[in-house]
Amino acid sequence: MRIEVEGKSAVTDPTEAQVRKSILGLRSSGPSSFASLTDDLGNYIQVGGGGVTCLLERRDAGTGRHFRAHHAAPSEVFADGTKLVFSAGEVPLAADEWFDSRSVLEAFLAFRTRSELPADILWREVTGSLSGGQGGDAPPNAAREAKSFSDNSVLGNWRRLVLGLTSALAFALVSSWSFMGWEEAIRPARQLQVALLSAAGAVLFLWATWEGWRADRKRRR
Repeated sequence: MRIEVEGKSAVTDPTEAQVRKSILGLRSSGPSSFASLTDDLGNYIQVGGGGVTCLLERRDAGTGRHFRAHHAAPSEVFADGTKLVFSAGEVPLAADEWFDSRSVLEAFLAFRTRSELPADILWREVTGSLSGGQGGDAPPNAAREAKSFSDNSVLGNWRRLVLGLTSALAFALVSSWSFMGWEEAIRPARQLQVALLSAAGAVLFLWATWEGWRADRKRRR
């Protein structure tokens, strides 16, 4: 078994206490808003959100079928189509697809020991909906593009990286000009210094963009 939590190192063969701490520590607003538990065969169960606003899904690696958890009765708080917003994106859910972290924890602990999942958690197949078709009995508002929570967050991470690097470069240039003065900045030696600094920033920007492009290609496969 391997548990992965947003923003934290993956843990192999997690204890019950580690799983409990990971799931109950999730929050939709971060810094950790999704987690997954994967077995040796590639089957996994995953959660997005945290607290009383969770989305629970599982995947059968052998058949490639994907399922979303739901209750027998719809929520009286959330209407169909209400979006769960967390760091991996915005996911519209059916009224019966909202879970709290305690229920999610029970499912994760059962999965960890390869036991039967809780009987009060029902599952609808969303494989066809994830690939763009109607498939299974998933309601239209639950359909979304197939992607793991972690892959979905990669694009946002590299965008933040590019923005950070660009901001750092701009700050360095402005700071150097401020310390040198504008007259000093236009002298040949200073021009070389600024050019080297700009070149270094450009290399970092291109590297970050390249990594983002690779991540985007991986996400779309």
